Amino acid sequence: MQLQEAKKLEKSIFETLSKHIKKGEKVILGLSGGADSVFLFEMLKKFAEKTPIKIVAAHVNHMLRGLESEKDEKFVKDLAKKYKTEIKILKKDIAKISKKLGRGLEETGRQVRHEFFAKLAKELKTNLVLTAHHADDNLETILLNIVRGAGLKGLLGMEEKIKHKIANTDLSFLKPLLQVPKQQIENYLTHKKIEFVKDLSNLDETFNRNLIRSKIVPTLKKINKNIFGTVAKNVKNIGETLDFLDDEAKKFIKKSEKILKEKNALIAKDFREANKALKKAVIRELYKVNAKTLKDFGNAQIDEILKVLDKNIGNKSKKIGPITFSVNKNRIKVSVEKKHKKVQY
Repeated sequence: MQLQEAKKLEKSIFETLSKHIKKGEKVILGLSGGADSVFLFEMLKKFAEKTPIKIVAAHVNHMLRGLESEKDEKFVKDLAKKYKTEIKILKKDIAKISKKLGRGLEETGRQVRHEFFAKLAKELKTNLVLTAHHADDNLETILLNIVRGAGLKGLLGMEEKIKHKIANTDLSFLKPLLQVPKQQIENYLTHKKIEFVKDLSNLDETFNRNLIRSKIVPTLKKINKNIFGTVAKNVKNIGETLDFLDDEAKKFIKKSEKILKEKNALIAKDFREANKALKKAVIRELYKVNAKTLKDFGNAQIDEILKVLDKNIGNKSKKIGPITFSVNKNRIKVSVEKKHKKVQY
């Protein structure tokens, strides 16, 4: 990587950071020690030279790789110390927790990290969390979503900034590297002689994401050298279509609520006669408004709800997460579970 190319890369990332981070703001950075998070740490440090911000690094030792996990923890501690950056460490036995919850390692690790971020956000009185997901990660996510049948929303991949309510804490997750390919990140670090750790578990093809990363993505890059540009255009086109559907869904809901004089209520007959794409958009919008998130809510869940709402037989209901969709005569109602049972681990 040439100096001019490195400067151009820095400039594009600084522009993204400037859109979302204010002067004097505290930000939490997920710092694993890998190339991506070390690169983002470097970008944040440089950004902070012109726009003073408080960076707090957060590292979770998943205890999955024995001595290697301990080395990663030491690496990020030393890195933070070198640049006088505050760092918070959490050590959790993800394999043990995963077994207890009956969930996969990836899902469990993500849950533990997110709850750690929520705890830190509360302590630090901030809500902004930065993660180092890049263009390759986004492509892998889109491909995984296609395989899982995630619907149109899944084809959008990751959002640059998204809000989630975790452990009763409102968090904003910012991913400023989504337009940056992995190779460009590694080229920059090599050019600047910046060290990072390598996670060998990323080579384990028993994980679906790793299989896509090692087998499918390289093939796509051979077929289309501008694969990331092509994906970005597709995402933009799909996003515009979904924006239109979302607007129509909001109008449909508002019209029903006005006629029925009741919030979160639809006229069942009108709903059943609507276009199927619009019905799905209405369900998604009602879930998002009431659950405050679309996490773990995709095409499969929408189809389950649609099956119940489309049946014109008696009283029916379907509960997904904290939200219940119910049909009573000619009225569809959406209700929210008040209390969530917290899982201890």
